[in-house]
Amino acid sequence: MLVIVAVLGLAGVRGTEPSVRLVAVGDVLLDRGVAAVAAQDGWGSILGRVGDLLGTADIAYANLECPVTHRYDPVPKKARFRAEPVALQSVRDAGFDVLDLANNHSTDCGRPGLVDTMRWLRRNHLRWCGAGATMAEAESPTVVAAGNLRVAFVSFSDWLPEGLFPLEDRPTIALASPEAVARAAKRAASDADVVVVGFHWGIEFGSTPTPRQRELAQAAVGAGAALVVGHHPHVLQGLEWMPGPNDRPALVAYSLGNFVFDQYRNGSANGALLECTLTRNGAEEARLVPIRITHCRPALADGNEARQILSHLNRLSAGRGTAVWPDGVVARQQRDRRGTGR
Repeated sequence: MLVIVAVLGLAGVRGTEPSVRLVAVGDVLLDRGVAAVAAQDGWGSILGRVGDLLGTADIAYANLECPVTHRYDPVPKKARFRAEPVALQSVRDAGFDVLDLANNHSTDCGRPGLVDTMRWLRRNHLRWCGAGATMAEAESPTVVAAGNLRVAFVSFSDWLPEGLFPLEDRPTIALASPEAVARAAKRAASDADVVVVGFHWGIEFGSTPTPRQRELAQAAVGAGAALVVGHHPHVLQGLEWMPGPNDRPALVAYSLGNFVFDQYRNGSANGALLECTLTRNGAEEARLVPIRITHCRPALADGNEARQILSHLNRLSAGRGTAVWPDGVVARQQRDRRGTGR
């Protein structure tokens, strides 16, 4: 622990500041192949191998990649999803607290399906961000109290929902622009001690962040976000430490890949769970836990698989001045051969 704090230039912070241990993962699908596996083995089997990691966090966050509703009135699009409400029990029981709805699938069953999703989340005592009865509500922060801190979540989709035109005064998801992101993050910072911003962005199966992703990340961090979590590419992208206001450290995870999904091509069966300690001073430390999906179920990668995933993340992050060490620690500099910072 002392080595990590020294690397991030935050020695002494941990002992004096209240902190929150947040766990974030990428895309969670509760339909298609995942639903077929659950129909055979039960919903409890889907997240049963990772419950210990999620349940011990102060806050666990994920992107929910489907509406949750009994309705089936899909909008006209090529890929559309819908989960039965019973699936949310496994999400809740696994330890998730906040689900991101700002993505291009939350409105797959139209506005009524989005409203149903929020209703079913509320019934299961799950919080959400990035969606609301109006655009203003969708951009509003969701504030969670944990670890003697108030943590605000806002999220945005950089992909327009297909088949549904967003309206300011109707149920909708929040749509990304640098201006909207900065406005929402500043408001969240005034309501809470720590701000987390989620983004549905980037190119599917692309391992390199686009200039647009970095622009939005800088808007979020510049407005006070301590942590930025990205999803949508379905594969891993790198991480980057960015200086925020007053040079407070912020961490950007451009894509954590899939977490519960039925994809296996182009590296989409490999993901990562991000453990991040947050304080009023920003992101204090972070560690990645490599994840491997088999039969739609996430589990800890081990042995050579784990080493390959972390090595891949290190290569993806190196161009941003960020290193992922063999133990998963996310740092601003590489270890030397003796295992110390250099």
